[in-house]
Amino acid sequence: MHKVSILIPNFNKSKYLIETLTSIRCQSYIDWECIIVDDWSTDDSWNIISLFSRLDSRFKTFKRPDSVPKGGNSCRNFALQMSSGDLVNWFDSDDLMDIDMIKYKVEAFSINQNADIVFGDCRLLNTNNNESYIDSSHYLELDLKKYISLIGKIWIPTPVPMFRRDFLNANDLDFDETLKKGQESEFFNRVLLCSPKVIFEKTSLFFWRLDDNASLTNRFKGLSKSTKYKEMLPYYFKIYSNFRGHALLVESVKTYFRNEFYRALVYIDIRSSSFWLVLAFVFRNGLSPGILSLFKIVPLKVHYLIKNNQSKKH
Repeated sequence: MHKVSILIPNFNKSKYLIETLTSIRCQSYIDWECIIVDDWSTDDSWNIISLFSRLDSRFKTFKRPDSVPKGGNSCRNFALQMSSGDLVNWFDSDDLMDIDMIKYKVEAFSINQNADIVFGDCRLLNTNNNESYIDSSHYLELDLKKYISLIGKIWIPTPVPMFRRDFLNANDLDFDETLKKGQESEFFNRVLLCSPKVIFEKTSLFFWRLDDNASLTNRFKGLSKSTKYKEMLPYYFKIYSNFRGHALLVESVKTYFRNEFYRALVYIDIRSSSFWLVLAFVFRNGLSPGILSLFKIVPLKVHYLIKNNQSKKH
């Protein structure tokens, strides 16, 4: 029988925690542990988490140690270190599990002994807990070629996959604690570049709450293009570094990054250190769009600067 480790980072999600943890406690599959790492919440989270650990010994609670950097990625990694199951499923403290979510994934692993990952499916939840369908075809039909063609366009929700721990350990896979944007996308980029054996189990469902995620998305949409690119630069640098030296660093991938870095050079102020970081990275990795294209940046930057100043006046 497989033991499943459910790994949850938490920060100030007390209004959702009771519902989330109850959905875990009610799982039809019973051989699991739930490792919850609280990032020093300032709401009632710790009291709720502690209550569940007293009610059910399968819940194991930790506060993020001072020696571990603050953030969801660090808490996810610390939870992995504290866990013992041979199967691993990260989860979020505001989402909900269907009663058979764990059972169906475990059964898929039992049937497919060589599987590294089992992907489930998800539904969206709005503020009133109304369920809606999400098109998951971009990962339910996932293969490496399709992934490469969609780089920069697909995003896999963290709770969707369940991993075999041996696969994570063999490939030294955990979350990058230095990234503030695109952490999940970067993690799954490294996962898929390891060419895992993936099984899809659409009957395994979780319900994805978008309230807080939507507010973060709206904040990002409201930023200037210059600020957006500056915030995303560590992500782009890391993703390209993941591909470097890999057989899947094909011309279409290089073209994608060449275009993204070219746009960054257009929108980021030339006086910013970020501009020169991009320029150095581009030349160091042979991603220069060409001398003529670089010369075109100057009038484009002037046009963008004028347009930006005009919008500020209004």
